Amino acid sequence: MKQLPLLLTMYPPILYRKGELIKRLRLHLENVEQDEYGQIITEYEATKEFLIENTELWPEIETDENGHEYQDQENFEIISIDEDGAIIASGGDWQEPMRIYITVDMSGQLIVYKAEFAEFPDYGLTDKDILKIVKK
Repeated sequence: MKQLPLLLTMYPPILYRKGELIKRLRLHLENVEQDEYGQIITEYEATKEFLIENTELWPEIETDENGHEYQDQENFEIISIDEDGAIIASGGDWQEPMRIYITVDMSGQLIVYKAEFAEFPDYGLTDKDILKIVKK
């Protein structure tokens, strides 16, 4: 499948809550201990789960086969988290990778406010990096 480089989702300029994503992530990580199988979840996996499950306005892309689809999270890397929000890289095996910018809007909702096609990074944040960020 050849992917057409067209992003269907439009992102208007937004007002956002500075520091809110880290505050909510900190609370989420305090309450996560085990998954449904009793396995301990790492900070990285818990952060990934938090971002995927709570973020609205996920990017839609145009495809040859189906017309359009949401950008997949099959390949997922957390690039950075700061007081403005998070930057991740995401895409399915058959999708062009995308850099996705997430923040918390004024209503308290995690949203994607920008997405662009970009190379998948060589590395991202580790468990230790995430812990340093949320404990500041």
